[in-house]
Amino acid sequence: MSSGVRVEVEYLRSLLRDEVLKRDLVDSDEAKAANQNIKRLQRAATRKKSASRETEADEAPIVAKVEDAASSLPRAVAAQ
Repeated sequence: MSSGVRVEVEYLRSLLRDEVLKRDLVDSDEAKAANQNIKRLQRAATRKKSASRETEADEAPIVAKVEDAASSLPRAVAAQ
């Protein structure tokens, strides 16, 4: 570093860590493949979740409103 430019070691260390290595990790072929795999798994989980919700809706019991149920009870029970 005889050119008169003073660069601190910590600055170089953080630059390597935050820029160069990060770019290598994010833009590598392995990272792209992992990202595609994660997206595929998320879509499958979403489909499975929506399918289970549809199944629960199909099996859900039919519940009458409280006012409707009270009018169908005998008068002695409804008065309580």
